[in-house]
Amino acid sequence: LVTDAILSVEAAVRADQLAVGDPTTGDLPVPDSGEARDRTVLTLPPEATPQNVLTAMLTDTGMRERMLDGAFTKVGVGTAAGEDGVIHVVLDFERR
Repeated sequence: LVTDAILSVEAAVRADQLAVGDPTTGDLPVPDSGEARDRTVLTLPPEATPQNVLTAMLTDTGMRERMLDGAFTKVGVGTAAGEDGVIHVVLDFERR
């Protein structure tokens, strides 16, 4: 996977929306994306460390499958913390 700046901006926007209380959570389609793109979301407790984030990403079946799917070539990552300290991680994937 290669990091993509546009996907990262879109993922960061979604993470910010989740952090301010947008009630929609879980796997979401990327807006106006078509079938070539996919999004997955992870919510972690305030005390999460970078190691916890990686472990959670690799043990979350949907996220792990997307990360290891050879069809996805680009990824964008966005993170945001809510006022309650909850950490929101959004990964947008794109096939080429």
